[in-house]
Amino acid sequence: MLNSIKKIMFFLSLITVFAIGVLSASNTNNFFLTDQDFSAYFLNENLPVNYSLNLENGKERVDFALSSKHKFYSSLIELFQGKNPSTSFLSVNKKIKNNHLLLNFHLFTGLDFFSDKENKSYYFAYNGIKLNGSFNQNLKFNANFWKGHFTGNYEYAKKSSLLNSWYQSSDDHKKIYLDKVTAKIEFDSQFGVFAVGRGKFNLGNNIGGSIILSDVSNDYGYLSYQANFGEWYLNFLHASLIADSLSTFSDGKKFDEKNLVVHSIHRKNEKWHLFFGEEVIYGNRTIDFNYLLPQTIMRVTEHNLGDRDNIMIFFGYNWKLSKNIHHYFNFLFDELSKSKIFTDWWGNKYATQTGISITNILNKKNTDNLTFEFTAIRPWIYTHKFLVDKYSHDDNPLGFPDGANLIQYAMQYKLPFTKTINWINFVSYTRQGSVGNQFYINYESRPKDTATWLEGQITDKFKIKSVLGWNFLHRHNLRIGYQYLSEDNFATINEFSLSYKVFY
Repeated sequence: MLNSIKKIMFFLSLITVFAIGVLSASNTNNFFLTDQDFSAYFLNENLPVNYSLNLENGKERVDFALSSKHKFYSSLIELFQGKNPSTSFLSVNKKIKNNHLLLNFHLFTGLDFFSDKENKSYYFAYNGIKLNGSFNQNLKFNANFWKGHFTGNYEYAKKSSLLNSWYQSSDDHKKIYLDKVTAKIEFDSQFGVFAVGRGKFNLGNNIGGSIILSDVSNDYGYLSYQANFGEWYLNFLHASLIADSLSTFSDGKKFDEKNLVVHSIHRKNEKWHLFFGEEVIYGNRTIDFNYLLPQTIMRVTEHNLGDRDNIMIFFGYNWKLSKNIHHYFNFLFDELSKSKIFTDWWGNKYATQTGISITNILNKKNTDNLTFEFTAIRPWIYTHKFLVDKYSHDDNPLGFPDGANLIQYAMQYKLPFTKTINWINFVSYTRQGSVGNQFYINYESRPKDTATWLEGQITDKFKIKSVLGWNFLHRHNLRIGYQYLSEDNFATINEFSLSYKVFY
């Protein structure tokens, strides 16, 4: 107990040093829905993008926190004010001939502390830069860069969810260094919205993770397009992935080509949101122009290319049953032969997810939200015979985070106590079989041509996740978290976390 108190006191001391030392200072995209996931790490969530600068009367103006001694002191004072700040480290509102440039530039820093039941702990300190702006209203851009390092228990730190891409350990294994960058340039024209960027996407409303396209992976580069036709709109995405199998060179790096394509059509009004689409992963070749045609049926295209790629079809809806009740449904399938749909044929690879969300249950003033979700996934759905085409990116799943061959019951409750204090709790119970349950398995190695629900050795998992967030002084954020995960009544995760972030 005494050691824990010492750790907390040390952490709070570091917070004070960081707050005084800073100069007044997870890019996730959603195709159509609000992601309800949450994390103990601030870095797993995207900083808000504000393309409109909050400047008086829209006058031309350039604000820089270091432009003068007076400006520096004013910025330092504003760092510790509770009101909504009107300035950033650098902001620009300028007319250049007949063009209008808006620019917002932020600095941010933070510190995370994690400790488990065995009294192991680690710290993660980071600094970053965030930029967003627009040019003539129709050209918008943003970027988010950060770098940091872990200290403390090395083996425990290596289990961090932030280590989902490149990282480097010090020679003495006392520190782990990593950095990340996300960015996007978006052009809004009369023909639609075109974008190029680096980030990740979430498809389908969920609380336990998307069965269609999950955002728990590392970021990736992409081209996207959206065309709007009243209540109807078309989405298209082509992304460059990192292969995590096949060719291995002397330095351990893997350089196989791997790509993701998603296209979908939507119809949305005040009560309904219907969607239908396809997604394909292909590899061992550069960009295939056959998959750059969003108006075609990609499954037919894939057949004509030799049936060598991994393609799936998805559909679903979001239905506003009443003012306070929202129901959603997601469905994903691969083979799903009509003649064998009610049999145990192994190729019946599909996943279904449904949930109901209720608002304003206890807290009428600050909207609370209670969500129940059920997810069922057949074996083998995220696997492929060509390992380069498995449903993954850089050794992370692109499908449901817990894998396949499972049934999961989940509940999440979000309670905003005030405008600045928010408490989110998540509980799930999962039963999972050992056959065909992970993306890295080659389905050619299946033991037989049949597959049953929860086939193999069954593992029961119980998860609790609770995060209390406090956005105090507007520029300062504090988050206290607890996470527990047991598998067959054996605790694999039991940790406490404390995170702090400040930005200017």
